[in-house]
Amino acid sequence: MKFYEIAFSDLENLPFVADVRFYPSFLIFKKGKLVDFLEADNDDHAAAYTSLDGFQNWLTEQVIL
Repeated sequence: MKFYEIAFSDLENLPFVADVRFYPSFLIFKKGKLVDFLEADNDDHAAAYTSLDGFQNWLTEQVIL
């Protein structure tokens, strides 16, 4: 697993992140394709933004650690 910190301005013109409207976000890619991402304006993702446990729960739904 690799983690990258990328400025939103570097992402905004890439076609695979067209649905990412707000920053910060966390995107998960598998074999070069976007699998899922956190949406800052999605109430279902609020826990992932507000607590470590919430983020861990969201992440482990997508990634086997």
